[in-house]
Amino acid sequence: MNRKLLTHLYWMIPTVIMIFGFLLLSYQNFSKVTEPPAPDWSRALFIGKTDINKLPPVKKTEDGSFIFTRFENGKLATTTMNKDFIIQDQKSYDIPVDKWTQVFQKEETIIYFDFNNIYDMNRNIIVSNVEKFYPLGTTIFYLKEKELYQLTPENMKSEKIMDADLNKLDIILQEDEAGVKILVYTSDTNGVNISLQQFINGKMNTIYQTRLKVDPGKVVNNIAFALNDQKLALLLQEELEQTQGKPEFFTYYMETSLANQDAQPLHKLSFEDPVGSHSLKEVSDVVFKYSIGKPTILFKANGRTETRYNDNTTFNIYTAVITENGTTKTERRSNTPEISTNPQWINDETIAWLELGAEGHKINISTADIDKVSDLIKITQGDWLNALGKTLGMITTSFFGIALSVIWFLWPIIFIVVMYFFKHRTIDRDPTWFFYTGIGLYILAAVIWRDRFFVDSIYSKAPNYLTFTGSSYFYMIVFAIIAYWLAIHTKRVNDWSGTTRIIYFVGLHVLLLTIFFGPYII
Repeated sequence: MNRKLLTHLYWMIPTVIMIFGFLLLSYQNFSKVTEPPAPDWSRALFIGKTDINKLPPVKKTEDGSFIFTRFENGKLATTTMNKDFIIQDQKSYDIPVDKWTQVFQKEETIIYFDFNNIYDMNRNIIVSNVEKFYPLGTTIFYLKEKELYQLTPENMKSEKIMDADLNKLDIILQEDEAGVKILVYTSDTNGVNISLQQFINGKMNTIYQTRLKVDPGKVVNNIAFALNDQKLALLLQEELEQTQGKPEFFTYYMETSLANQDAQPLHKLSFEDPVGSHSLKEVSDVVFKYSIGKPTILFKANGRTETRYNDNTTFNIYTAVITENGTTKTERRSNTPEISTNPQWINDETIAWLELGAEGHKINISTADIDKVSDLIKITQGDWLNALGKTLGMITTSFFGIALSVIWFLWPIIFIVVMYFFKHRTIDRDPTWFFYTGIGLYILAAVIWRDRFFVDSIYSKAPNYLTFTGSSYFYMIVFAIIAYWLAIHTKRVNDWSGTTRIIYFVGLHVLLLTIFFGPYII
């Protein structure tokens, strides 16, 4: 090795080590940014964008394709995806839409509601002055003048179903193969009255009634229900009444039988974060159904994610299976840095949702059928930018490690200053003991005050290769050996003084520890 190259080793070797550390951190952050929500569930597959932060129900056609309704450039648009999750067709309709618009679509029939009137796809008014619009799978219900009507899409005819004053009661409609179920509930300070009715062949039939108690100081915000043959499951979302402070929400669950009209005990539900150490917060956008015979919730909640820098929580999509005794098993179904919302089932193994963004909201799906979508999910520019931003942010904050290690290098600095004041001629002679005393004081201080640098957050955030048993001592020794060899090498090749070599050893040791461990200090 030529002498000129040898004179540059003092910076070349540390540079290579730091680049290696940067690449390791980049790879780790890229893996976290692109991490699937669960081992048996795919990453998000992008379907398209919509201007409005809501996602109408995804329709399934006879051949197994899926039709996504979206709002683009102020008009209604659709995206058709086949059963293999490949986009087959995209259409645009000359129908004006805004954030209030609701749409019913069945094959080639489109009916929409602009928060005042119901129109056909040619913009002809079907019903005017409508209060509420309920588009279901095959039919439409709407509320007008405190009366609930059914609108048949095939002939555009309306039929009155029941009286319904939304100032006094709330109604929830759900359609399945057995017809339409209408849940009506009214709340007061002591509880909630619930009536479930079935509408089939133009007739209403009450199939369940009960009254549930509500704890004092709480109000019912929403009720969801699910049916499985004769089993009925109810989900109550309640809010603690308070005049100030952050609102507090609760979720309760009850399962009963249509043959048993007695109210069953309510179970208070909690949803543990499957990738975090705390419960999920702000549960909302709940979709409730029986899946493989078990009551299952699809919902949005605030939970842990590693896709963002300096903020390890965001809103993602989750599912929770409820057991008979009211416990839950929660799984994460989306893992994106932006807010995920409006989830819905496409089938038992596939969901769709919106990911909110400043330049349009993404329509995503994810599925348990990973083999079908793995080749369709591409690494995007956003993934690279998120990983790079996370890496650069962590590198920037890593230099707080230098501040935490002040107590280590303070002692060799004091030693050098004292020697310059009282033993200046000795320093000029550069005795061997001067160098070893300086680095010895540093090493002793680093061992005594090791915990000042290796804080708890490092062990909770850093990867396994940095946090195994005794890792702090291992890396301190390895980096000390490297710094020592380079410091000795510079004496022979670069003719550095003892003071310079002490400062070099201390600075390089702290810098290497900071590059590898510093990103996890905060």
